[in-house]
Amino acid sequence: MSSLDWVEAVESAVPPKEMVKNLGLRETITMFETLCVEAVVFGCTHFPYFIEASQQEMALPRLSADDYFLKQLKGTSKNFK
Repeated sequence: MSSLDWVEAVESAVPPKEMVKNLGLRETITMFETLCVEAVVFGCTHFPYFIEASQQEMALPRLSADDYFLKQLKGTSKNFK
């Protein structure tokens, strides 16, 4: 499976737990852990849809680009008042 499969599953409203179980997310998480990855960054705007379900499967910290962008926008919005 590829991350494109994950995007298409999100757009088709496949339940997040089903995505983790059936679309290679669990295997991807296992690979990251085997490689001693320190954290996982989900950079696609589709991925927050299943981050919580994937977090239940891994001990690795996960980061979402959305969290970063939201923080940046909150800081920038002060300039527009």
